Amino acid sequence: QLHKSVVCRARFVPHPTGMTRTLWSHPTPRVPTGFTLIEMLIVMSILGVIALMSMGRISEYVRQRNVVSAAATVRNDIQQAFAIAARNRRPVRLRFAGADTALKITNRENSVTYVRRGLGNGGGFMLTPSDVAFCASTCSDASVDVYPNGWASDTLTITITKGAYSRGLHMSRSGLVTTR
Repeated sequence: QLHKSVVCRARFVPHPTGMTRTLWSHPTPRVPTGFTLIEMLIVMSILGVIALMSMGRISEYVRQRNVVSAAATVRNDIQQAFAIAARNRRPVRLRFAGADTALKITNRENSVTYVRRGLGNGGGFMLTPSDVAFCASTCSDASVDVYPNGWASDTLTITITKGAYSRGLHMSRSGLVTTR
């Protein structure tokens, strides 16, 4: 006879002798599903430690990519200045304004702006005026005229630095732009 508090199932199985036999099956323990709060906290703390360890490498990579992208963009803009001068058959002026970290390609009278490239926060490169050195004969508000025949009035050296990473560009008077 079963006690009322025991939850068991009885199953009647026929026996070869003709009598029925009772088999008792005991309930299986319930397996909890999901995660406990402690398990979630442990996983989150491990992920937090990994994220903190990789932040230095990620920020260094972002700085390096900003410098490389800015150098490539400035190089393309310089080459574009030579193309604009040849196409319009008029001289254009390359000018770097250090206050707003912008490269401008204008006509010589500064009445028409062909290209204005911001290298600071608004341009997406996150560079400050101290990160960019734009030097022709002098380094303060340097400007170079580009003539339609493919020659420039002066050579140009541009250095872009952010943290420990630096990229330099050099433009010859004949318009050859090299990266160093």
